[in-house]
This record gives sequence, C-alpha cells and structure tokens, in this order.
Amino acid sequence: MSRNYWKVLKNRLNKEGSESVTKCNRLKLEAADGKKYLTDVGSTETILRLIQSIPSPKAEENKSRH
Repeated sequence: MSRNYWKVLKNRLNKEGSESVTKCNRLKLEAADGKKYLTDVGSTETILRLIQSIPSPKAEENKSRH
C-alpha cells in the first residue's frame, strides 16, 4: 500500500516539476528477509520537503514540527 502511494505521489510531483523527487536516489538496501531491494532515499531536507507536499490532514502534524 505505501509503495503504491509513493509511486502515485512521485508521479504527481514529477508532473508538477518538483525538484524534491529528482533529488531522491535509489540504493540497494538489505530488507528483513536478507535480500537487497532498490529503495528511494533522500537527504533530511528533501524528505521534509516531500512531507510538506503531502495533501493529508495526518501530514499536517509533521509539517508544523519543522
């Protein structure tokens, strides 16, 4: 579910021309099952900018903290 949400959000932000998505890189990180999977990663600043772009009342809590 979260993977699909991220995919939709990333596509929407790309269409809007957001630089935050282009600043995310993909690294192979080890998961709990021991396998390595490509995972989107970003700096703290990039992640906070992504949080600010989420249109959700639940995200408002994090937006006001920073």
